[in-house]
Amino acid sequence: MSSQFMENPLLFHTCPVNNAELMVVMLEKHGIPATEKPIEPMPEGEDEFSRPVEVFVDEADYARAHRLFFEDSEDEL
Repeated sequence: MSSQFMENPLLFHTCPVNNAELMVVMLEKHGIPATEKPIEPMPEGEDEFSRPVEVFVDEADYARAHRLFFEDSEDEL
């Protein structure tokens, strides 16, 4: 989990841990600090590799992060 301080963290996405780790790395490569928080307790039927994780970004970076991952654009990726 990244330990960067955020003034106004917003939930950006919830996904399995391996996807969350990759998402955080990609966000940080684009200058967007991100943190991961495992959902506790671990949901029944999940393991350490599929457990859901919440990814947070600062409110000031949310719109840019959303454009990077969820809009059709080849500008930044």
